[in-house]
Amino acid sequence: MQDGRAGAGWRVWQSKNKHTLAIFQLSDMLGTILAFKKPNQMVAIIQFNTPDIEDYARLGAAINSHYCSLHGHQYIRDVYKETVIHPPVEKLFVIQRHLRSHDWVAWIDSDACVINHRKDIADFTRTDKNLITSGHEFGFDLKGQRIRVRMGKQEAGINTGVFLLRNCAWSCDFLQCWINLCKLGSEMRTAYWEQGILQWMLIKDICELQANINLINPASRINRQDFIGTSKSDRCDFILHLWGSDAKLRASAFSAISRGTMPEIPQISMPDFCVKQSQNKI
Repeated sequence: MQDGRAGAGWRVWQSKNKHTLAIFQLSDMLGTILAFKKPNQMVAIIQFNTPDIEDYARLGAAINSHYCSLHGHQYIRDVYKETVIHPPVEKLFVIQRHLRSHDWVAWIDSDACVINHRKDIADFTRTDKNLITSGHEFGFDLKGQRIRVRMGKQEAGINTGVFLLRNCAWSCDFLQCWINLCKLGSEMRTAYWEQGILQWMLIKDICELQANINLINPASRINRQDFIGTSKSDRCDFILHLWGSDAKLRASAFSAISRGTMPEIPQISMPDFCVKQSQNKI
C-alpha cells in the first residue's frame, strides 16, 4: 500500500522528475490559497446507486439536481447494474473518477437530499481545509460499535453520508489511502464499511487527516444531527439524511419534498425547510 502520509500539496508517489513534482506542489498550494479567498467555488454534487434502490434514489436525485441548477453547480449521478465491491466502498471510486474535474465534489448518499434551497453548499468551501464533513457525538469503530470521539473541543464522530472534498493532491492521496484500507482483509470489513474506517483514520491521524478536516458542528448544519439517548428530535437544517429508514418512507418523503412540501417524519425536525417545487425527472 502506498504511504498515506501527505501534507497539503504533496504527492505520495515519487516522481522521477523533481521539477515536475515541485510544480504540482506549488500549483496545489496556490489553488488552496485562492480557493479560500474565492467566495463561490464550483461544486459538483455526486450520487451513485444500484437498481435495487432506484425507487427512492431517482426522487432524491431529482431534488438535488434541481438544487444544483438553482445555484449553478453541476449534478452527477452514476447508476450501476451491479458493483464488484460493496456499494458504500464503490462510492469512493465514483468520487475518485470525478474529483479532478471540479473545484470541489460534494458526496450525498442516495437516502439524502437538500431541503434548504436558500443555502449554497459552496459556503462550506470557504476554508483552508480539504475535507468537510459533520461532527457528531458518536462515531463507529472498526467493529461497528458506537464510540464517543472528540478532537480537541470538537465532537468528531463521523457520518460519511455527506461530505465535501477539495480537488488537490492531498485529497487524491487521502482518497486512495481510504480506498486501500477499505480493500484490506475481513478485520476492516465492518457493518459500517468506509465510515468506520474513516473514523479510524481520523483517530490515528493517517494522511495527517486531523490537520486537513473541517468538522461542522452542530452536525445539523450539513447533515442530520442525532440525539440518541435523549428525548430530543433529530435535526436537519440543510440536508435531510434518512439513514435507518425503510425504502417506502424514503420514497414518500422525497416525493413530498419534490412538490415543495415538508414531509412529516417522526423524530426529525426541519426548521429551515425551504424547497422550490421541482419537476426534474432523472
